[in-house]
Amino acid sequence: MYVDINSLPFWEFLYLLVSKDWVKQTFILQGPILPLQQLLEQLTYYLITGWGLVLLIGTFAAALLIALGFIYWFTGWDPKKGKNMVIGGIVLFIAMQWLAFNPPWQFIFG
Repeated sequence: MYVDINSLPFWEFLYLLVSKDWVKQTFILQGPILPLQQLLEQLTYYLITGWGLVLLIGTFAAALLIALGFIYWFTGWDPKKGKNMVIGGIVLFIAMQWLAFNPPWQFIFG
């Protein structure tokens, strides 16, 4: 492994001398940009996956709320609560669809 000592800042040179770990040496040779970029890409992947999971759970919750609301409403068990559950499920379903087509990063990054 060849490193031009003259091109390194002093603290990186000391770190390279003291370090025995190959990963740390690679971090110094590549610079801090590449590992940070990989970290941000991985974080973005996990956030997008989590966002998809939130939308999936919200959509299933809306469908379950609507189904239970209709059961409450039409069986006469609690018609007022059933109507409210159906309305709430429809509002939740509309909100989930709006969020699916307008994710938060669209407003942040344009």
